[in-house]
Amino acid sequence: MRRSWNLLLGLTLVLGCAASASAQTTGSINGTITDNTSAVLPGVTVTATSPAMMGSQTAISNEQGQYRFPSVPPGTYKLTYEMQGFSSVVRDGIIVNIGFAATVNIQLQLASLQESVTVSGQSPVVDVQNTNAQFNFTTEMMQSIPNARDIWSLIGEAPGMMVTRFDVGGSRAGTQTGFSAFGFSGQIRAQIDGVNTTEGTGAAGFYYDYGSFEEIQLGIDGNDASSTTPGVQLNAVIKSGGNQFRGNFYMDFENGSLQGRNVDDRLRRLGIGEGSRITKYMDPNGDVGGPIMKDKLWYFTSWRNQRIGTTVSGFPVEAPSDFEFLTRLQNGTYKVTYQLSPNNKIGHYVQLGRKLQPHRDAGTTAYFDSVFKQDSVSYAGNVDWNSIVSPQFFFTARLATFGYNWPDRPYGADGSLNANLAMRRRDQASGNTVGAFNARRNDRRRIQADWTATYFKDDWMGGSHAFKFGFVTEREGQIFKDEGFVDALRVIYNSTAVGARDFTTPFRVEIRNTPRFAENYTWHDGAFLTDQWTLGPRLTLNLGIRWDYYSSFYPEEDILPGIYRDFFYAGRPLPNGYSIPATPYASTFTVPGRSGIERYPALFAPRVGAAWDIFGDGKTVLKGNWGRFYQNTGLAGGDVNPLQALTYTFNWNDLNGDRIFQTNEFQRPAEPSPGALYARTSVR
Repeated sequence: MRRSWNLLLGLTLVLGCAASASAQTTGSINGTITDNTSAVLPGVTVTATSPAMMGSQTAISNEQGQYRFPSVPPGTYKLTYEMQGFSSVVRDGIIVNIGFAATVNIQLQLASLQESVTVSGQSPVVDVQNTNAQFNFTTEMMQSIPNARDIWSLIGEAPGMMVTRFDVGGSRAGTQTGFSAFGFSGQIRAQIDGVNTTEGTGAAGFYYDYGSFEEIQLGIDGNDASSTTPGVQLNAVIKSGGNQFRGNFYMDFENGSLQGRNVDDRLRRLGIGEGSRITKYMDPNGDVGGPIMKDKLWYFTSWRNQRIGTTVSGFPVEAPSDFEFLTRLQNGTYKVTYQLSPNNKIGHYVQLGRKLQPHRDAGTTAYFDSVFKQDSVSYAGNVDWNSIVSPQFFFTARLATFGYNWPDRPYGADGSLNANLAMRRRDQASGNTVGAFNARRNDRRRIQADWTATYFKDDWMGGSHAFKFGFVTEREGQIFKDEGFVDALRVIYNSTAVGARDFTTPFRVEIRNTPRFAENYTWHDGAFLTDQWTLGPRLTLNLGIRWDYYSSFYPEEDILPGIYRDFFYAGRPLPNGYSIPATPYASTFTVPGRSGIERYPALFAPRVGAAWDIFGDGKTVLKGNWGRFYQNTGLAGGDVNPLQALTYTFNWNDLNGDRIFQTNEFQRPAEPSPGALYARTSVR
């Protein structure tokens, strides 16, 4: 068993920025209430209202003068403090972000002629309790930052993070970008309203509806025990409508006349090109939301339809031009929120995403029928229940799903789709490729259930405690079918003669084990417990431990009939007499299922953090973290599944000189190359 883990140690000085707990969709408000002598005041009624919240929430300060609203949606809040014999106090403009604990301490004065006092002050901007490094993008920030409208561009703006490429004017739209946090990449978890939409272990599952998000939170470093993996924790919350009907519309437009040119005729004569240029870019994105029943039932819906056209010089090889390479990214989102009671809320959403590229792989070395059409659809959705059982205890329960259907379809020699397919040929001398792509389909499914809770215990063991605990169970699967090239082979030419046309000098032939159908799955169970232990007004400890269980497997699978099935699996020789040893599946062509692949039965990971409010004013906090993180194994069964992609390459002796391969023209092996796992080829 491989035990792969990361040990992270961090020390952060936080001045005026949010640093909050990970993997949440809500925030919290807390504080201490005192009188004019600085004595604590129990029994104060505190009421919280916000356009982001249905109705209002009420809390009563305890014997230590403490009050809290443990779970509130991100938004701007108004707090009213009332107690008989004291003037009421109103604090407005309290901003709460995802996972942010806003600490608002208040002093009440004895009642006088002035019965109500509105206290102005800056909203808390530093979380003095949580100890990880996070960064939040609110709706206002996402609307005002002058960058591309995708999560990778936001990641490039966050402190401590780097991206490998930037989208300039739509130049990278439809292509995911690599990123890292403090030099660490991969092992991410990308969540929409708590739904895990991670593809594999290091990519997002689809291209999101940017305009649907209320807020996006990036957990960069030092995440607590609620986080499963050491990489970036991305949490996005979808808008929830409101008590007022509202709508928004956004539009981007760009064409060739809006782009500058920095390559003049002199540079062109030297062979310097301009690269890809945008032919047309459009990004209409609209949303509508409001009440079905005021303070009871809200709805929100959003639509997006990006169109990106870029030039591909030299495609197709048979008729070179400035071909327009088209990408369409389309989204549809809806969300409904229902208030069962003042302390119980149910939410449900679905977000769909479609990516269409009719001529994927178009380039200067591709003939028209060598490219393929990608038309994939992704989805994510959930049903969640938020319940405040008492001022000391609340929980969130969630059932969720994520997946995609991703077919790639080839073109025929006459331009038809998935019909009249020609043999795949590549000329090594020119690098040009002609003939039909291998039709394939890649489908992913994940089902997720999780439950998290927080229990508050005040004035115990020398401080106040917020015990956070929960569990998650996930089953993920990937189903892949590769129809293969025509005749399960690719013919290679090497037309090096001066003036020779493509595909005139036979060289080699590559055979493949297609058609091929494979399945791989993994179970993940996890649980955590943390104690946020506040020792006095300036020091908070975050102590936690996490347990995870990973187990990958694949079921019983059939080896599909194919031209070279018996060669790859049954030891049958080719016409040239060459063979490889038979596999254990030769008699039945059935691969038995296997479980316990990359099985991690007991991964216990401690996490420790501390936050010290240096001056006691909630503005400058010193935070430190230490933690162990184990890696998500992903669909590790693909590494050992016998139905992975296999190829063998042979020299080609064109016996009849017709430059068309026949099976009696195999010579000795040239480059045997079994491997090339399909599970690793998930470039979106």
